[in-house]
Amino acid sequence: MTGMPCISADSHIVEPAHIYDGLVEKYGEQAPQIKPDPQGRRGPYKVVGDKRMPIGRFGIAGHDANDPDIDTLIARGYGAFRPGVLDPAERLKDQAIDGVSAEVIYPSLCMLTGAAEDAALSLEIARRYNDWLAEYCGHAPNRLIGAASIPLRNVADGVRELQRAVKLGLKGAVIWCTAPGERPYGDPAYDRFWAAAAEAETPVTFHIFTGADGMQMRLPADWDPVLHYALSHTAAEVTLATLLTSGVLERHPRLKIVAAEFDTGWVAHFLARLDFAVHRTVGHPAQKLPLTPSEYFRRQCWITFEDDAIGVQTRDFIGVDRLMWGNDYPHHDSLWPESQEVLRRLFAGVPAADRRKMTCETVASLYGIVVPPRPHPPVRSSGLRTSGRGDPGTAVRG
Repeated sequence: MTGMPCISADSHIVEPAHIYDGLVEKYGEQAPQIKPDPQGRRGPYKVVGDKRMPIGRFGIAGHDANDPDIDTLIARGYGAFRPGVLDPAERLKDQAIDGVSAEVIYPSLCMLTGAAEDAALSLEIARRYNDWLAEYCGHAPNRLIGAASIPLRNVADGVRELQRAVKLGLKGAVIWCTAPGERPYGDPAYDRFWAAAAEAETPVTFHIFTGADGMQMRLPADWDPVLHYALSHTAAEVTLATLLTSGVLERHPRLKIVAAEFDTGWVAHFLARLDFAVHRTVGHPAQKLPLTPSEYFRRQCWITFEDDAIGVQTRDFIGVDRLMWGNDYPHHDSLWPESQEVLRRLFAGVPAADRRKMTCETVASLYGIVVPPRPHPPVRSSGLRTSGRGDPGTAVRG
C-alpha cells in the first residue's frame, strides 16, 4: 500500500461534553448528559434516559479492548484520548501515522441521541453537533469529511437541518439505522427527506448502533451481548430490505444510501436471497418494480467494512464499486495505527484496480473528495474549543 492514497469511509469524532450544556435544564432528564459511573470504575458516561454509554471507549484507538489495563484507561474518560480525537490539527498527524489521506467522520456520543423521543430535543442536539462538526472539519475540508446528524422524529425538521448542514459544508447525513416500527423507511412520510437528500446529492448513511431505539436497533431484547454484536448486521438487512423492496429507490433514483460499519461478508448472500424472496412471494408490491433488489443496491447503495476478508472475496457478487474501507478511528476496536498492515493482508492477491476502488476511488467519487497523492503534515493549530467549564473534556489535551 505504500504510496497509494487511502481514504477511510468510516471514522468518528467524539463530541466534547459542552455541546450538551443546558439541555437538562431545558428538557429534563430525557436530555443527554455526562455523568460519572455509579460504580466508580468506568469513568464518565453519556446518559440518555435509561441508556448509558461509557465515553472512554470511544477515543482510545491503538488499545485492545481486552487489555487487562483497559478499564483504567477508560475510567480517564476524555483524559485518555489522543489529542487528535478533538483537535483537527492533531488529527491530521494521526492520519499520517495510519497512512490515511482523508476520513468520512461520523458521531460517537450522538449515536444515542437519535433515540430521544422529543422532536425539539433531537433537533437541538443535532444542530449543536452539526455546528461543532462543521467547525472541526473546516480546518481541513478535503481531509475531514463531516456527516451531519439528521433527526427524523419530525421529517420537516430533518429536511431543514439537512439543507442547513449542507450550507455549513458537511458532505453526508446520518439517520437512524433502524426506523421506528410504527413508521418504517418505506413510509411515504419520509419522501420529503429522500427527495431533499437526492437534490443536494448528499449520501445518507445509516450507521451501526444508531437505531430510533438507540443501540438496540430493534433487535430482540433477550439476545445477550455476544448475540447482539455478532448478529447486528441483521439490523442493516432489515433497513436495506425495506429500502430495496418498498419503492423508495425507484421513486428517488438519485438517492445515495450508505450502510456503515456492518461489515460486508453477509451482503452477497443477502442480496441473492432477497431477490429470490421477491420472486417467490406472489403479489408482493416489489414484484411490480422494474428492478430487482440487488439491481437497486448496485445502482444506489454502498457499504463499509474494516477487516472483512469474506466481503473482499465476494466483491464481484456485491459489486466492487459498492464496497468502501474504513478504519473506525478513534474507537477502541479501530484499525489505527495498523491500517496499512491490515490492508496488505486483506488485499493480498487482489488486483490493484479493485483495491484502489475499495480504499480510495469509490469514497472519493461519492463525497467529491479531491484525492491527495500522500497524507500531508499539518501546518497550523486549530484553535477549536474542545471543552467547557465543568466539562469532562478539559483533560483532553493532557
